[in-house]
Amino acid sequence: LSDLFVTCPECEGRRYQPHALKIRLAGKTIHDVLEMTLDEAVAWCRASSGDASKAQAKRFHSVADALAVLSEAGLGYLRVGQPLNTLSG
Repeated sequence: LSDLFVTCPECEGRRYQPHALKIRLAGKTIHDVLEMTLDEAVAWCRASSGDASKAQAKRFHSVADALAVLSEAGLGYLRVGQPLNTLSG
């Protein structure tokens, strides 16, 4: 049988409740970040590190470096929150 995807009527497919979506990091909600491609996420992390505190900037760089490896391997088109069952073998 093929996979069946049903959109949650409460969160409208965003995977988080409204109170969690009010939290923002560098202007983005968790839903916004999960919808980015890896290429977009690398650029966003690098751009956001300039406006962040020293500790946050270090974390942004760390995430950007990890995602950049996938991007350099030609997987930059994948979404950060893409479900694993949608990837081919």
